[in-house]
Amino acid sequence: MKCQSFPFETSSCLVIDASVIINLNATRLAAEILSALPSEFVVARQVAVELEVGRSVGRTDAELLARLVASGATRIVDLGLVGARVFEELVCGDGPATLDDGEAATIGYAIETGGLPVFDEKKAHSICRNRYQQVTPVTSVDLLAHETVHASLGHETMVAAVYDALQIGRMNVLPHCVDWVVELIGRERAANCRSLSKALRAKLAKAE
Repeated sequence: MKCQSFPFETSSCLVIDASVIINLNATRLAAEILSALPSEFVVARQVAVELEVGRSVGRTDAELLARLVASGATRIVDLGLVGARVFEELVCGDGPATLDDGEAATIGYAIETGGLPVFDEKKAHSICRNRYQQVTPVTSVDLLAHETVHASLGHETMVAAVYDALQIGRMNVLPHCVDWVVELIGRERAANCRSLSKALRAKLAKAE
C-alpha cells in the first residue's frame, strides 16, 4: 500500500520543517532515510533557530540537524525576496490564517524555488491547499513510505522506525497515510500510539 502525495521520482528539492527533523530523530535512522531518497533536502534558517530553542529543554533535534548538515545530507537556506514575502503573509494577521515561523519559512522557500514543503501539521497543509496551490505539501510519512526507503532499511527496521517516530517523535499522521501506517506496524501497536487520533485508537482496540 502506498500513501505518497507526489512522485518522488522527480528531482524536486524537499524543504523540511521542524516536525520532520523531530520525527527523523526519533527513528535514529535519519541519515539512512534521507540518503535513500532521490531528492535534495534543505532546511530554512527559521527552522534551525526553532530547533535550537529546544536545546534549553533537553531536546536533541538541533544536534541531529547539525550532523545532517555536516554530512551534506541537508543544508540551511535563507529566504529571498519572494520567500520573505510569503513568510510575512503567513506570520502576520489573524490566528486561524497564520503559521509559526518555521512552517511559514518552509512554505516560503518552497514557493520561491519550486520545491516541495514537508511538514505534518494539518493547518499548514490546509493553508497550502487553499492559498498556494502551486506547491504540493508532503508529510513525514510520505518520506518514510517511499519504496526506496523500505528497500534500503528492510521491513523489520522500517516497522521499528515508523513506530519510534509515532511513539517518541509523536509523529502526526494525516488521513491519506493512516491505512499505510496501521498496515505496516499492525493494529495492536497502532492502538497504543497516542499520536494517532483517539477515535482511531478506540476503533483498533475494539477490533482486537
